[in-house]
Amino acid sequence: MSEEADKLRYLAKSGHEGGTLLLGAADRLDRMEVSSAAMVQLLKRLEWSSFTQGQGSGYMSSGGDGPWIPTCPICRNVHPEKGKGDFIAKALGHKQDCELLKFLETGDKS
Repeated sequence: MSEEADKLRYLAKSGHEGGTLLLGAADRLDRMEVSSAAMVQLLKRLEWSSFTQGQGSGYMSSGGDGPWIPTCPICRNVHPEKGKGDFIAKALGHKQDCELLKFLETGDKS
């Protein structure tokens, strides 16, 4: 987006009609870019922010003393490394249709 903002600033400085509006739009584009980058960083920090308890040591994995494993707050699957040994392979890592994973990989906000 900063490339587009630079183009708007260039047009504004070249005496283009509505230069003030163009400068304002360029400033808004820059703020949007910072906000978008901040949002991505926040979502990366929240990626494994939920927790699910692993199997316990009691009869048939009961007992309520299992370890707490980081979990995706969107798809509810567990951290791929930290959940090994406590969860089946299908529960490790994000689900294929996880919206958080889609955004983190592609930046697609739709």
